[in-house]
Order: sequence, then C-alpha cells, then structure tokens
Amino acid sequence: MNGPIVVPANSGIDRPELQTLAKSWWDLLADPTLVERAVFFNRAEFYDIRIPKLRRRWFFGRKEWIDWSESSKWKRETEDYAVAIPVGGARKTGMEMSFIEPLLTIALEELGKRPEDFPNLRRTPTATGTGEDMWWGEDIAELWRQPKTLETHRALGRAFGYREDRILELYRDDWVDR
Repeated sequence: MNGPIVVPANSGIDRPELQTLAKSWWDLLADPTLVERAVFFNRAEFYDIRIPKLRRRWFFGRKEWIDWSESSKWKRETEDYAVAIPVGGARKTGMEMSFIEPLLTIALEELGKRPEDFPNLRRTPTATGTGEDMWWGEDIAELWRQPKTLETHRALGRAFGYREDRILELYRDDWVDR
C-alpha cells in the first residue's frame, strides 16, 4: 500500500487539510506507520458543508451568533475528514463519530473489506444524536463509560495506541470528572 486510502478517490485534487491531518496522526500514534493503512473519508464530498460567518453579539462578553440570512454565500468546504486508523501494535481499538447516510454505508463497506485492519467492526448510535459512531477492534465500551479520571484517560489513550507522551495532552484536566 502506498499510503492512506481517501474516499472518494478524486485524483488531481489538492488536499492540504488531508496532509495536515495525516501528519497529526503520525505524531500522535505509538506506531505511526498505521497512518499509511488508514482510510480518510472526505465528508465534504458527500455533504454541503459551509463554515458560518459569525457576528459578535456582545462586545465585552465576546458572545457571537450565526447570521443564517446569508448562509448560501458562506464558503463551501472541500475537505472535512473522518479518519479510520486500523488496529495494530499498541493500538487495540479505534472509532470515528457521527456517520450519516450515504457515507455510513460507504464507510462500513470500505472498512469491511479489510477485517485484518478493522476487526470486530460495529456501529452504535452517536452520543451527539446525529448519525452513528463506528468502532473496531477490542470492545472498550465498559472503559469508555467509566468516570473520566486520569487513569481512565491513560487507559483509553493506550487502547487507541497513542504515544505515552501525548496521552494526557489530548485528555486535558478539564475533561476529568470531579
């Protein structure tokens, strides 16, 4: 394999965000070569994703609100990736959130073709209420539901195969249940 798979595979398209995202995964994983076997699903190819222009509502409170009246003029995104990093080495499990149709079916089909990289592929309703989450590898549902302590964060980071020096960087103290 010559690098990660991108779905859909549009050749000749400049993908700066893909390169940035792949590098961030490369820096995060204990075994960065897993990025070469990853699947990047470009949601922007399936859905009309637009970045809203914000207007400041309060000057001192710095509150902002979205002005929907000109939403059709907002810039349409060309890159917005869901990433499936395979299991391997220290990485025992993986997940990606909020897949909706038609990308849900496409992602299940694509990952289902590679059971050695994405074993025990399953889907669950997303906690955000939109779409479904996909999981593969070991079932860590019990660990995922535990109170968010530093020990839980470390265990989750290790299950996802993150480098030890990056685990607590990703699971900041403000996420810890008190």
